[in-house]
Amino acid sequence: LTRKHFSAASRDAKRPHSGPTRLKATIASLYQAKGRNEDSLNQVASHLLKKKFVLDVPAIISLELERKALQAKVDQAQRERNSKSKAIGALKAKGEDAAQIMSEVEGLKESLQAGERQMKLLED
Repeated sequence: LTRKHFSAASRDAKRPHSGPTRLKATIASLYQAKGRNEDSLNQVASHLLKKKFVLDVPAIISLELERKALQAKVDQAQRERNSKSKAIGALKAKGEDAAQIMSEVEGLKESLQAGERQMKLLED
């Protein structure tokens, strides 16, 4: 969650908030502690409204769905890489050539790195 997901409802707040980083951490911890569902996010939004902030709930839900889909792809690629790595070990133990599978694993490694970069961007 970043500053763009919420906006100040009133610039006349009595006490200033402790900055976007602190607010971001608070929103994320409340959201995660309550189970990461739309109802818990709406509860967090109502708490923030008391502090004169409006939370963009649909944008956050959209980001969460995108994050979950990306996480599933990354997890699948990791399982596939692990499986192929075991196959490489078995082939090498038999003294067979594993070059083709090794190149596939290298491609998966690049795919995983790209997916992890996208995950990091979504989380920031």
